[in-house]
Amino acid sequence: MGMITTSNEPLPALLEKLRSGEKLVGRDIVKDVTTEKPLRLAPGRSAGSGPEEKIPGGGLRFRGEVSILRSFYKSGCELEVFPARTPPEKILAWKPDGIFFPTARATPSRWTTRSNPCALCSAKSRSSASAWATRSWPRLGGRTTKLKFGHHGANHPVKHLPTGAIEITSQNHGFIVDIESLPTDVVEITHINLNDQTLEGFRHKKLSAFSVQYHPESAPGPHDSQYLFDHFIKEMETFHA
Repeated sequence: MGMITTSNEPLPALLEKLRSGEKLVGRDIVKDVTTEKPLRLAPGRSAGSGPEEKIPGGGLRFRGEVSILRSFYKSGCELEVFPARTPPEKILAWKPDGIFFPTARATPSRWTTRSNPCALCSAKSRSSASAWATRSWPRLGGRTTKLKFGHHGANHPVKHLPTGAIEITSQNHGFIVDIESLPTDVVEITHINLNDQTLEGFRHKKLSAFSVQYHPESAPGPHDSQYLFDHFIKEMETFHA
């Protein structure tokens, strides 16, 4: 916790404000950044270039990773963005080819069936995609831990274990998933952070679902991880066929 202030209050009073302020752990920030209404982007329509841009089709604002939308629609996907607390059955009623969960804005332990940030769905040729899961809704359990300093910046080396390739990634997170807490019978570890050996990615062994901890959509930032979007779209095309 830190404070930048122009106040003339005594230092002890400022420190007390800092200590009593709302902490990151336990906060639910999703409600502050999610879209209020569903919105749709047809293939080829622009979503803007800034961090908060008007999106065609309703004049709504999506306060999130616009570069995620860009990565999908430039590949011909039809996108449906849902509010974070949309019931799963309502999302599945759209009959998506895939479901993409964007990066979160809350303490992981706060996520429940009513607050999961399942805000983005995209689709190929009149279906949808949103999460790195092709029409599956896996719940793996596991345990999260808050890092002392977090991973922040655009030059974090990550190893893709299946190929041995090293990616330079953009990261901005304060929590990690503990590797030993994941069920080895259904989870394969796919990415490891080379700085501290923490988990950066895994996939489900039986379902078409995978996840990474970093930001493959980062803009500006390294583009080593674009293959994740390509793989996800290929999985959707296979499912749609």
